[in-house]
Amino acid sequence: MNHRIAVGLFFTGYLLLGFGIVDDYGITFDEAIQRRHGIVTVEYIAEQLGIEHESLLSGERSFAPYGMAYQMVATPIEMRLDYEEDPYRYYRVRHILNFLLFGLALGLFYQTLRLRWPYRTWWPMLGTAVLLLTPRIFAHAFFNPKDHILLVAYVAATYTLVRYLHRRSWGALVWHALATGVAISTRPPGLLLLAATVALLLGEQLFTRPPDRRGAWHALAFVPAALVAALPFLPYLWGRIGSAAGSVVAEMANYDWGGEVLLFGTYYAATDVPWFYVPSWIGVTTPPVYLL
Repeated sequence: MNHRIAVGLFFTGYLLLGFGIVDDYGITFDEAIQRRHGIVTVEYIAEQLGIEHESLLSGERSFAPYGMAYQMVATPIEMRLDYEEDPYRYYRVRHILNFLLFGLALGLFYQTLRLRWPYRTWWPMLGTAVLLLTPRIFAHAFFNPKDHILLVAYVAATYTLVRYLHRRSWGALVWHALATGVAISTRPPGLLLLAATVALLLGEQLFTRPPDRRGAWHALAFVPAALVAALPFLPYLWGRIGSAAGSVVAEMANYDWGGEVLLFGTYYAATDVPWFYVPSWIGVTTPPVYLL
C-alpha cells in the first residue's frame, strides 16, 4: 500500500473511531471543577476587556493556580453553542474537543518521528500507532481536562523543538517559543521544555568547536519569549506576576490533596502511598509488549 494512503487511512480511521465511541466515556469528578474554573476565567477576561455579560456562576469564585488555555477555548465554544444548561451536551462537546486535540498531538508526533527517521518510511506510523494504542492515554484523550491537555501541548512543543534543531532559524524558534508558552500555561511541568531547550542550546556552546554564538543568542531570546507567550493563558498571574509566579510553582510541587487512592484492593492516603505505587500502576495500565 502507498505510504501516503496508509497515513490518510490511519488518521481517518482515528476520527471515525473517536466520533463513534465518544459517548461511551463517562464524566470524571475533575471535569465539573475545571469547567467552573473556565467560566470564572472567561468572565474575568470579559470584565478586564469591559465586555458586559450575564453572570453564569453564583457563590464564591476562585482562580486555579495554573493555566487555563484549554478552558479559555472550551468555555466560549460551549457558550457559542448555547449548551450552558445541558450537562450532556456541554460535557460531550468537551470530550470531542479533547479527542480532536489528541488527534492533533498524534499528527505532530508523527511529524516528529519523520524528522527523527527521515528514511524509515513506516517507522513514524508505527511509533504513532504505539502512542494511540496505549489504553490509559487513549481513554484520557476523551475525559481528562488537565493532564491530557499537557500531553498534547508537550507533544506539540517537542515537535517544534525538533523542527527548530533542524532549521536553526528565528522563525522556527518563534514557533517553539509559542508552543512552549502554551505548554507552560497548561501545567507547571511544561517548564521542563523551557529548561531542556536552554540546556541543549547552551550545551552546544560548551561542546561544539568552534561554538555557534547564534545558539546563545537564541537561548537568551527564547526564555522571555516563551514566558510572554504563556502569560495570556495565566489570568491567575495578571497584575501580580512577580509575587504569584513563584507561589504557583511551589503550590503545584507540593499539592495537598487529601483523598484516597486504590491499589490492589487497598485504599491508601494520597499523601502516604507505598514505594511500589507508581511502578505498580504503570505495570497494570501499560500493555505487556510495551513494557518489554
